[in-house]
Amino acid sequence: MSNVASNSLEQTVAAMTTTPGVPAGTAALDEGSRRQAALIQVSQRVVATANLATMLQDAATLVAETLSLEFWGTAEVRGNNQLHFCLGATDGSSELSETLRSIAATRSQDSIVAFALDAGHTVVVDNLAAETRFQDALLTERGIGSALVCPIRHEGQRLGAIGLFGQSPRTFSPGDVVFAESIAQLVGVSIARLQAELRFQKQYQRQQALWNSVDALILEMSPAGEILAMGGSGERVTRFNANQVCGQTFISTFVIPEEADEAQTRFRQLNQSPHPVEFSSYLLTADGLRRFISWTMTLVEGPEEPTILASGLDITEQQSLREQLEHAQETVRKTRSELDHLKSQINLKQPDTSRTQPFGLVREKTRTERRAKPRRLYPYVQHVAPMVDGKLPSIQDFFEVRCRDIAAGGFSFLTSEEVEHQEFVAAFGAPPALTYLTAKVRHVTRVDINGQAMMIVGCSYTGRVEL
Repeated sequence: MSNVASNSLEQTVAAMTTTPGVPAGTAALDEGSRRQAALIQVSQRVVATANLATMLQDAATLVAETLSLEFWGTAEVRGNNQLHFCLGATDGSSELSETLRSIAATRSQDSIVAFALDAGHTVVVDNLAAETRFQDALLTERGIGSALVCPIRHEGQRLGAIGLFGQSPRTFSPGDVVFAESIAQLVGVSIARLQAELRFQKQYQRQQALWNSVDALILEMSPAGEILAMGGSGERVTRFNANQVCGQTFISTFVIPEEADEAQTRFRQLNQSPHPVEFSSYLLTADGLRRFISWTMTLVEGPEEPTILASGLDITEQQSLREQLEHAQETVRKTRSELDHLKSQINLKQPDTSRTQPFGLVREKTRTERRAKPRRLYPYVQHVAPMVDGKLPSIQDFFEVRCRDIAAGGFSFLTSEEVEHQEFVAAFGAPPALTYLTAKVRHVTRVDINGQAMMIVGCSYTGRVEL
């Protein structure tokens, strides 16, 4: 590592000190040029480096070489408040090169690096053996005589440190300290940038994972409706991939033509009100299909400009079921109306029952059932006529009676007159649609109905005739 750094440094200095007519690299490498070249090298490397440890080591190595020191060191603050310290030789020949020591919760009096991080400023030690503020055994055991450690902080956060160490005691000039601090500040800004990028990347990955875990179409849009990102079930629902829709507008990409004005109205509402906007609309997929989407859109304030977060649930199947249900309900309503109409028509054709009396319709539980076939109440006024000597009656012979019940094999009616005939012709229905059935009296039962003496005349059918 140190050979590459040294060669790069020499090339940079040579380029800076080249004069017309003089071969490159022959000009004197003065101290100022070397330090300026180191700053250029560090600025280039921290931009190109994405690894924190490499960034620290490159910077520490260049500074140590520039100040003609034998050792460099780096400290990196990691999770759980652990301090990782690396000590190496600038020429790469020492066994201390790439030596790594992990110090968890290191006390400031036991390490110059921990002391500098706690103090928050550069620590300069001309003679390490005579130092009383702390005793760094790691350095003194290896015979290091002088040290300069610059802590790296950004916005109050401890990030690490770079250390510059000499084999023997040495007096560091103010220029040495300013140069080392300049490099440390440059590295600190770069580390903060790198950490911010890593945080953003992790946040973006978490956001994408969250979006992809929900069964909804997720869109991030500008206030004007330009699509910035798509996640969730977006590709499955729309048949577009994110690259195809990003940069396009929501209305031109997804909205069907007949709903474009309504969508424009929703976006205006969203930009004029802090409240979310909810609506449902059809979405046109990449393969020309229409999906019914329930949208919830919210305007979210951002660091630069607000963005619209939209979540859409595909309710096409639910909408189809709802439409089928509404169609079925409408069919039921129409059928019920038709049935009511038919009932009213049937009721118009029923015989006039205005003279039918309610008495005599309730059968006594003790009365013996004579009919072999089931009977039902038949509280209607009908007409009967007696058959005399087996002859059929004329139309003028029929008179009204109040029927009591009816069955497949016969019927019964109420009368207050004595029954003188055993055969009758009964006319059922309403004129002109009358059915004439002959019947024979099977029983006559006397009953008292509301204080009035009545007779129940039970008859069985014997045939059908035409009059």
